Amino acid sequence: MRHLCLVSLFVAAALVAACADVPTQPPSSTAPDLALLGNVRVPIAFSGVTCDSDLVEGTGIAHFHNTSTQDATGDLHITNHTTITGSAVAQQSGATYQVSFEDNLSLSFPESPLTFTEVMHLDLIGQGGAPNLVAQTLAHFTVNANGVLTAAIDKSVVHCPT
Repeated sequence: MRHLCLVSLFVAAALVAACADVPTQPPSSTAPDLALLGNVRVPIAFSGVTCDSDLVEGTGIAHFHNTSTQDATGDLHITNHTTITGSAVAQQSGATYQVSFEDNLSLSFPESPLTFTEVMHLDLIGQGGAPNLVAQTLAHFTVNANGVLTAAIDKSVVHCPT
């Protein structure tokens, strides 16, 4: 038994010695440093209004995926990708819908300029003859080093059936 302990001790010492001279991780590089901030799915309840002012209430699953990246210059970039899928019912008409929502948000935090861009897309797909509704939104802002808003785009379009 004593012989087995000495052999185990010798093997362990050899492994430690071998690791002392050989890197235990890849060499550092100037490649971006990516971090996953979150990746979750949660049940969600939501409500909205159709083009003819009918209250729509629904439930579904929301998926949030968030990352951050620091590039070689030290600038931080954050992204959020959100999807929601579910079903909804219009309260007055009783119309039913399949719901699909997607939101992509990106933020950049360099020394200057700071940028924020968000693109959203919503589909209410009518079931049994109910009309479809499509909505799209684009928001983009740029702020210079002095904290002054230098560019802004805020555009929303809702396509209502005719």
